[in-house]
Amino acid sequence: KPPTPGRTSGKADASCPPMFASWPALAKQVSAPFVMRDVALWAFTGPFFTERPADAAEFAAAMASLDQSVDTYLAQLAVIQNHDATDRLGQIKVPTLYIWGDADDTVGRAAAEGTGEFIDAPYQLEVLPGVGHYAADQVPDRVNELLLSHLHRNAS
Repeated sequence: KPPTPGRTSGKADASCPPMFASWPALAKQVSAPFVMRDVALWAFTGPFFTERPADAAEFAAAMASLDQSVDTYLAQLAVIQNHDATDRLGQIKVPTLYIWGDADDTVGRAAAEGTGEFIDAPYQLEVLPGVGHYAADQVPDRVNELLLSHLHRNAS
């Protein structure tokens, strides 16, 4: 299926946060773990930190102990920013569940709602109010419930 005019799909584009541009320089000045922690602080919503302080502390500790080199991190970041999957749009032919938090600063509403255009099979968008980019970490029970329901409905 062709993309909706005026919207880029399948690769990082102008709707991606400007912060992407600052991460490589920051990683070179400090460290990849520092930047990964910064990314996590930006991607999670406030309630995650206030309602689940133990999980937030565990996540921060995990980010601080990463041993990923700056070069490896920059290569990973380049893939995220430059990977172009537009030639594969419309090739997904299996029932698809898209779980999206409406507080996600990484993936906007237009991208979440528009993804169904590129799925050539039953498509379900499940919007989680107040949830950010890491839904599985923020509301794991709800995500598991949605996934299990989707798998049971589409078992063959």
